[in-house]
Amino acid sequence: FESFGFCCGASPGGNPDVLVSRARLCGVGIAVASRPGTKDITVADMAPNGPAAKSLKIHIGDQLVQVNGADVDQYHAKELGPLLNGPEGSLVALQLRRKATGELYNVSLSREWVMLGA
Repeated sequence: FESFGFCCGASPGGNPDVLVSRARLCGVGIAVASRPGTKDITVADMAPNGPAAKSLKIHIGDQLVQVNGADVDQYHAKELGPLLNGPEGSLVALQLRRKATGELYNVSLSREWVMLGA
């Protein structure tokens, strides 16, 4: 997997293709990963007190399917920051596929200031 947090700098090893997931930003509190060779984008990490974790619905490993009605298979994980991040209090509608069961589910989250990778 290639893992991406959003609005971050290059990794400590200097690899420009892998972003550090340590940042304070206004979003839903998830970092996502792209599986090379597929269009799958999965939840790789969650801010412990972020909106996603507090929802108790999203699990690490679940596949992100849509953000605000836009299919994410048209994007690379590192391109999703502008869709997931935004003004504090604004809503984000996510559709995900549960890793364990393949079941599709929907979650609506309000963006908050969170720390990823802390």
